[in-house]
Amino acid sequence: MEVRKGLSASQKIVLDKFAKQFIAQAKLDIRTKNVSNYRKSPVNASGELDDSFEYRLTDNGLEILANDYVYYLLYGRKPGTAPPFQNIRDWIDSKGIVPNEGNTSANRDSLAWAIVKSIAKKGTSIYQSFSGSNSGLLDESFDPEALKQLENELTEATLVRFESEVFQELKEFA
Repeated sequence: MEVRKGLSASQKIVLDKFAKQFIAQAKLDIRTKNVSNYRKSPVNASGELDDSFEYRLTDNGLEILANDYVYYLLYGRKPGTAPPFQNIRDWIDSKGIVPNEGNTSANRDSLAWAIVKSIAKKGTSIYQSFSGSNSGLLDESFDPEALKQLENELTEATLVRFESEVFQELKEFA
């Protein structure tokens, strides 16, 4: 019996449904969840992370993609490595942060450099709050019930595919 490679149509439907639910919950969490003891607002500043979530079905399953800095929102940045200056500068602008010295470009640059140096020395507030462990930002996206449902639906879809392939082989021998 030759085993077909790739996902069956029913497996694709199950994974497609899960991916859409996961991404919807991830976007909600990014827009609404505070993830450190120091943050008083959600992590969504520019909307770029929210917009970056996408998925694709592969021959073997599912890939969920997002901007690479989602890692730093999950685990923080540890001391010893500075974030890129321009990312911090863009974040200041996106959040509408006004330096105490006044809202000039030079003052926003100075503030960005101060933040870059602080992160390089102490790590991010997320890293400080969770000691490099998962911040829980996307925990609701990995809801145990949703994962159990995914497992059950994929098992059922796989069994249907297997039965179909076995019956097809039996027809060929008959």
